[in-house]
Amino acid sequence: MPNIEISKDAFEYLQSLAKPLVDTTVSVLDRVIDENRKVKSTEGNVSSGGMEMIFNMENLPDVTFTSITTAKILNKLTRKRDWNNILEELIEICISQKIEPTEIQAALSANIQDGNSSSSGFRYVPAANFSFQGLDARRASENISRLASEFSIPVEIVLKWADSDKAAYPAQRARLVFP
Repeated sequence: MPNIEISKDAFEYLQSLAKPLVDTTVSVLDRVIDENRKVKSTEGNVSSGGMEMIFNMENLPDVTFTSITTAKILNKLTRKRDWNNILEELIEICISQKIEPTEIQAALSANIQDGNSSSSGFRYVPAANFSFQGLDARRASENISRLASEFSIPVEIVLKWADSDKAAYPAQRARLVFP
C-alpha cells in the first residue's frame, strides 16, 4: 500500500470525520474521496438529488453569490429569505428570549446606532431599539452564526450558489447549521 504525507490540519480534519472505534485513517480518506467523486459527478445538476454540503460556524463558507432556499430560526421558517432580514429576525428572537440589547450589540460585528436610524443603509430593529447598517452576504452570515452560537439559538439556512466562477461553490447546494 502506498504511503502519503499530509499536513497536520488535514490529519486533524480526517480525525474529526472518523467514527470512533470504527474508522481507520484509510477508511475515512476513502469515504472523503467517494463523497468528492459523487459531488463532482453531480456538478451542474444539483437539483437531481446531488449532495448537499453542510457547514457550521467553524467552517463557514463565502456565501457571496448565493440564493437562500429556506431559513429557519428555532425550527420556524423566517419571514423573508435574505441575509439582512434573517439577521434582523434573529435579533428580534434574541430580545424575545430576554437577552439584553447591549449583549446582542456586543456580539455583533456591524455598525450599530441606538434608536431608529434609517440613514446610510441602517435597518431599525424596533424590538431591540437599535439600528444596524445593512451587511453584505458574507458579513451578515458571520453575524448570524455569531449570534446563534453566542445565545444558543438554532438556525438552519439552505442555500444554493449561483452557477458562476465568482461563487465559492458554483451551482452547489449547502446547509448552514448553527450553533
